[in-house]
Amino acid sequence: EKVDLPEGAEFTINLSDELFRADKEDRFLKAAGSWKGLIDADELIQSIYADRRVSSRPEVKL
Repeated sequence: EKVDLPEGAEFTINLSDELFRADKEDRFLKAAGSWKGLIDADELIQSIYADRRVSSRPEVKL
């Protein structure tokens, strides 16, 4: 609903957890598998491991 506030006024918005609990599981189930076919899992895993091998740390001098 519309609220008239003066320009520059500070305010706080409180949202009830009840708004989010009801469909939390439903949203999870709807999203499950939605990325299937969009990402090659094997390629993603190889990319992650390749990124781990790259070191941006300076060499340790003893």
